[in-house]
Amino acid sequence: VSQSRYTNWFWMRSDFSFQTVADDYDYTPAQAGITTRFSQWDVDTIKSFRTSIGVSNEYELHELTYSRYRSLYLTGPQPSGTPICFSIAPDRKLLLGPKPDGIFTVSGQYWKSPQALAANGDEPEMPAEFHMLIVWRALEMYGWYESAAEVIALAEKKIKFYMNRLEMNQLPDVTLPIVTGK
Repeated sequence: VSQSRYTNWFWMRSDFSFQTVADDYDYTPAQAGITTRFSQWDVDTIKSFRTSIGVSNEYELHELTYSRYRSLYLTGPQPSGTPICFSIAPDRKLLLGPKPDGIFTVSGQYWKSPQALAANGDEPEMPAEFHMLIVWRALEMYGWYESAAEVIALAEKKIKFYMNRLEMNQLPDVTLPIVTGK
């Protein structure tokens, strides 16, 4: 199974939460408490609240392009206050703007990189009902190795069957943007 076929499999999503440091605006995945195979931030899920007030003060942070963020927050005097937006730096740091004037709790989700299965006891993170997909992919590879056309044909049929179900179960629904006005 090619985990990298899509970057947004549900089983590859994970949560993060961390507390900011006053006057620090950039955070690596490790500083955000992410220790498991970080791939990318899920920019649609990032939110924050002033820790001393609590979650009743929670709000979504809005994303800025990196160039816009640099223009607003990294040029001239560095403003501080309540972070209202974020950007992702080229080195994949999470940048908050303006820089926090106190301690804030920032949370959201991120996507993990593909899982390597190396030891015999390794179990795929993919939901168990789709583990046969891995078996059929291995059988297909065996069929190619042995030049066994009937094995390849059966494996390809089963791979298609399981892959269709995996995609329906583990990928977000396709949505179209709503266009209003002219």
